[in-house]
Amino acid sequence: PGRAIGCAPLHSEPLLCVDAGPRAKAAVTGAADCHLCVVPLQAAAAAGAAFGEPSRAPIPPTNEGSGSGGIAAVRVRPDGKIAASGGWDRRVRLWQWRRMKPLAILRHHTATVNAVDFSACSSWLASGSADQTVALWEELYSAASGAGGERTNAQRG
Repeated sequence: PGRAIGCAPLHSEPLLCVDAGPRAKAAVTGAADCHLCVVPLQAAAAAGAAFGEPSRAPIPPTNEGSGSGGIAAVRVRPDGKIAASGGWDRRVRLWQWRRMKPLAILRHHTATVNAVDFSACSSWLASGSADQTVALWEELYSAASGAGGERTNAQRG
């Protein structure tokens, strides 16, 4: 049977989600502490360690009465260029995968975003929420798309 090859404390609050990037070069985690954490895997394994040095990306506060920056869902796009996170603040955030640079905030849901996933072709993003809706987002940062910002153009599911 399988066995754990390593363990590392990555967050100050409970870890809620994890996804390995393409070719398992790194993993991204989200937690109640309002941070995404990216942990290198391959370079660390080559050096005899289970994990490399993690980097953290804070989720900015939204200054809204309900919800905060806790992260309930993360997913790396299959082409390895973009990561998405879903949060307690009802937002989906897009990140440049290599540097975890914020790219866009997608607003549609009225409750915690519990799930995010990209299509196999990397053209679509679906987000699911405690508000009992699924939002489908298209043309998110394809080679021809432009700059980021807040968007609300989800198709209702």
